[in-house]
Amino acid sequence: MKKALALIMVLMLLLTACNSKGETAEKATANALKAIKAFDKEAIGEYLDYNELVDSENEDESQELAEKQAKKILGGLEYKIISSEENKDKAVVKVEITNTNIGKVIKDMMGDLFSLAMSEAFKSDSEKMTDEQMEQKSIELFDEALSKNKDEKITSTVDIKLNKVEGKWKIDMDSDLQNAIMGDLLKATEEMKDSFTPNN
Repeated sequence: MKKALALIMVLMLLLTACNSKGETAEKATANALKAIKAFDKEAIGEYLDYNELVDSENEDESQELAEKQAKKILGGLEYKIISSEENKDKAVVKVEITNTNIGKVIKDMMGDLFSLAMSEAFKSDSEKMTDEQMEQKSIELFDEALSKNKDEKITSTVDIKLNKVEGKWKIDMDSDLQNAIMGDLLKATEEMKDSFTPNN
């Protein structure tokens, strides 16, 4: 009898272990957001296409710079899962995502950069900054704006869509999710782009 009970206990433990391996959509979403915050590229790749988060088709130096800046942006990411609904191989997880208002950071930086560009325009060629110096100054202005606005937060509620591929949940990175993760960056850049586009 004791042996039979022991066998049943072992089978139950094995069953529990097997079931725990299959991530729920909610758990997959939490793990993906955790990986994004930590900028763990390997872990990010388990849940979504890394290229959809950070454009990795740039030249090596530009790519390195993009990733360095992305780490600064994503470090302030926070999230709270509100609800989760699975239907066979599809799922929707509603998440409240909070980050530093990067849209405001970019607008502040662009204002400073515009002032710098205007002052450079009146300098002689020998006095003007080189492209490399201007790029470095842009990074410094971004860092200053980020530091100044570190307590300025923006929160968005998004429906994260997932699809099960070969038994694993994969996130569909749409523009709403990307914008929320990046602290309204996409929205801000679109607004700036529109402001520089002449009306037809």
